[in-house]
Amino acid sequence: IGTYLLSTAYGVTIRGEYMYASTAAGIQKAALKDNLFDPNNWQTLNISSSDFDINEIEIRELCLFENNICFMANKSGIYYLNANDEVRTLLKRNDLKGMKLEAGYLIPHSSSTIFLYESISKSETKNLGVVNGISSLTNNGDFWVASGENGLMGYKRKAANQYEVFVSDLNINGPKRNLPYHMVMHGEKLLVVGGGQSAAGRFWNSGTLMVYENEEWTNFNEREVSQEKGYGANDYMDVAVDPNDENHYFVSCFGEGIIEIKDNKFVELYNHLNTDALQAVNVPREDPRRYVRVCGVTFDKEGNLWATNSEVNNGIVRRSPEGKWESFHFQALTTSYEVDKILITSGGDKWVNVPRSRTTGGVG
Repeated sequence: IGTYLLSTAYGVTIRGEYMYASTAAGIQKAALKDNLFDPNNWQTLNISSSDFDINEIEIRELCLFENNICFMANKSGIYYLNANDEVRTLLKRNDLKGMKLEAGYLIPHSSSTIFLYESISKSETKNLGVVNGISSLTNNGDFWVASGENGLMGYKRKAANQYEVFVSDLNINGPKRNLPYHMVMHGEKLLVVGGGQSAAGRFWNSGTLMVYENEEWTNFNEREVSQEKGYGANDYMDVAVDPNDENHYFVSCFGEGIIEIKDNKFVELYNHLNTDALQAVNVPREDPRRYVRVCGVTFDKEGNLWATNSEVNNGIVRRSPEGKWESFHFQALTTSYEVDKILITSGGDKWVNVPRSRTTGGVG
């Protein structure tokens, strides 16, 4: 359908002698006896009216439930087509994340709540904390919920609006998200940060630090930063391991400065507010806490932490083992949008990569 009918098709279902498809043009319908490869055999259903606030191009999931074509429209809710293809409202909400047909139930869900429909006219609502997805293997009322960092949760429906947890915090050991940006090896330990930025600006990727060692993954909980500081840190760019403590890390952020982590716990966030060395980019009317752009971090053999600070007067920063901060001015770096990774040779020379400079880029 996506190839012959439209450029984008999201889902299909069959009712009687007809196939229904949710597409970039809305819901389309064709008779199964006809040639489905011929676009002329498909008709676009008119589901818009003054009675419904439906954005047809935002229709995604659809399924057959009690002989009704149920569909979800992003930021609108759940609707259905009755036997005469007339539109009816089932659930009016703008925060729904998905809709599943599981074990005879129709289950729309938000990021925290499921709406369980036994029939078109009978439903119940249950807040489960975190809901990224829901599935059921049987018809006995057992449901499995993907609960983010809470892991996999198992719920048994005992009666209407009564649920019992029979499995909780089931986590499969692995990286917390598919977001690799930069990798660092320290002995037998692999450290992966998931951030990023480009010439157009920062990515605002979730703060991600994932460590693989002894065939196990350890994932840093980036929410500890916001819980402690009142705001989070995004776009982790690099990570340096303390040569005197392999469980002591410093992570650079393209916007929030440098995060100190020890034994996988947040220690401190360093920026222009609590150091004399790190500086924020001067952007009028913007929050300077979001413009402390640090790309590279590394240690020398004396235990000093070195970092790069982009778009500021002093582009190189050093933190001593005792915690003293200082910065260094290099005229060639003051106009650089991105002062990137820093490499220290065995002789103590510092090499800095400058891939995006307003004047000239390179290594220096």
